[in-house]
Amino acid sequence: MNSNDVELDNFYSTAFKAIYYPRESIPKDHLPYGLISDHSKYTNQQAAIKKDEWALEIYEDCLKYLNDDEKTDPESWNDDFVLFTNLQIAFYNKADLIREEEEFDKLVNYTSKHIRNLRSYVARNAHLFLECLTYCLDDDKLSNLCYKIITNLLACTGSEKSIYREPSKKNLKNLTNKSAKLFNQEILWILLEHTQNKNKRISSSAGDSTLEYFTNVSQKDLEVLDMPKFANYVESSLNSGNIDVKKSIKQLIIKLPKALSELKLKEFIKESENKKATRKVLKKEHSPNL
Repeated sequence: MNSNDVELDNFYSTAFKAIYYPRESIPKDHLPYGLISDHSKYTNQQAAIKKDEWALEIYEDCLKYLNDDEKTDPESWNDDFVLFTNLQIAFYNKADLIREEEEFDKLVNYTSKHIRNLRSYVARNAHLFLECLTYCLDDDKLSNLCYKIITNLLACTGSEKSIYREPSKKNLKNLTNKSAKLFNQEILWILLEHTQNKNKRISSSAGDSTLEYFTNVSQKDLEVLDMPKFANYVESSLNSGNIDVKKSIKQLIIKLPKALSELKLKEFIKESENKKATRKVLKKEHSPNL
């Protein structure tokens, strides 16, 4: 941010009271800011309808805002903040709100856009909503969420500003851990590709996330792993100039005997016969067992 951005951010944060809600204290019967389309509705008053119906009304109001392509108010940051607050309240009260792929895409794209919003209080709330989605979505949608947003999250871990970097690292850890229940090789390739990033913050985060994701995938799911491609990525990562990346990938190799079936492990060893860096780690950590 330049000096003008900082001044504006301080002004809006002061003029607009930004309240953040961890999951355990999320409102169950009112909206602190009301609906986006009707700020007076449900503000500090109990909803007179069932919780599921109330959550759905909040969600549909948020979708209406997301679908408004004619938003021109340059001071709509407050509404963006309210959007993410209301979405958290809606999903924590009724997790299965998403009905169509188009809705899912709109939510993910808008969240991805705002996790690095110039207004830090909006960015923080976008991260809290991402945390909410990670908690609420089923395995299939969670894997899809990880695939769609992981590249932007990794980019945010390279920020010099901790307000963007630290929440991104936290969400990456949660997302890679939980989305591993439904293995998607493309997520693994994205992570391994980013271990080669020239920004050491990004490559370090990618290394940590690769280890987190891989070690939480079931042995059964790893039976479909493209081993030649995986072995090539492992070798490239071990030749990285980033010590943190090397450390993460070495830890991954150490865990291979438990992570892979006997046949897949033999396949990895065979694919690594001419890979000097990988062979060195295998010899040190697993000889004479391999």
